[in-house]
Amino acid sequence: MQTNPAKYRKLIIYYFSGTGNAKNASMWMLKVAEENGLQTQIVNLDRLMSIDKPEIIDRTLIGFCSPTHGFNLPPIVLKFIRKFPRAKNADVFILNTRAGMKMNKLFLPGLSGLAQILPALILRFKGYKIVGMQPLDLPSNWISFHPGLRKKVVDSIYKRCNRIVKSFTTKLISGRSSYRALISLPIDIAVVPITIGYYLIGRFFLAKTFIATDACNSCEKCVKQCPVEAIKMVNEKPFWTYKCESCMRCMNKCSQRAIETMHSYATLLLLILSLVI
Repeated sequence: MQTNPAKYRKLIIYYFSGTGNAKNASMWMLKVAEENGLQTQIVNLDRLMSIDKPEIIDRTLIGFCSPTHGFNLPPIVLKFIRKFPRAKNADVFILNTRAGMKMNKLFLPGLSGLAQILPALILRFKGYKIVGMQPLDLPSNWISFHPGLRKKVVDSIYKRCNRIVKSFTTKLISGRSSYRALISLPIDIAVVPITIGYYLIGRFFLAKTFIATDACNSCEKCVKQCPVEAIKMVNEKPFWTYKCESCMRCMNKCSQRAIETMHSYATLLLLILSLVI
């Protein structure tokens, strides 16, 4: 169903997704764009070795969709944006998925931290015009830290987020800007110290808490599925290197449910670290 006349002729989305939330959001956007007559292109950043200059025709909108890791975009996405070609006044938007939850009928938002601010500054420095900044509170997939959400809760969160994405996309392609992410800016700035700590230390710490239990059948699915090639086989068991970005894809894709995190080990290391500090 076509809405207002589109300002753009083409939509390009670059996405990174650990468990599927950012990918789903990207596909929702593409569907709205195609319904409004736009050409569309989607690029998965998994294991992307080189960055090709995007084919920017007249009136092209470029988007970056990614989960939020440690109140920031994952390093793989930040690296991609840092190396992204310069442009003059090309329009871009940023959509970050966050760990959404629900309490009774109340939808609980996650936090963005630097996930919007930092890429926006980098892209602006490269000459791009930021026309959209949208956080999206899709279901939390950190099943190593909390029980999985009930299907009824997941479905209600997805239904709500689908509406948000459709509204956001419609605004952008009709030529209107949307900066929803700026509403939580004071809180996002307040968690910047945690963001920096996670980027410098925390992500490496979390990478070493993943283990394969005796249920592992050495199928190597986790190795093949890892988007940053952070898992290798050691003695016929998966081993997580420091390249791991804790995207949880391995845990969510494991058919044997053989991947866990060492909570006691993590707690002990946190205690030691706090004493040192």
